[in-house]
Amino acid sequence: MQPKNICNVFGNNIAYLREGKGEPVILIHGITTYSFIWRNIIPLLSTNYDVIAIDLLGCGDSDKPLDVDYSIKSQANIIVEFIKKLNLGKTHIVAHDIGGGIAQI
Repeated sequence: MQPKNICNVFGNNIAYLREGKGEPVILIHGITTYSFIWRNIIPLLSTNYDVIAIDLLGCGDSDKPLDVDYSIKSQANIIVEFIKKLNLGKTHIVAHDIGGGIAQI
């Protein structure tokens, strides 16, 4: 896998892996995990898609500020802004655990 990239969203650094070409697919992990959970899925999807595995705020290599709202709604807002900053447009989302709640908002 490639080294992680960083995107600054609302003043916080969000780490993500990106591999492949095609329509964008964002992979959103669950609680107590990070993008590493997708390590076996990324190579399979990246043959046909632009796969982006994000580390949610407070997880993995993303910033872990003490004075930030970590609610599902706040994480969803970060994902929306992340999509805008990367100019992804229409994006597929695959989510696990609490990532499913984030994806639904």
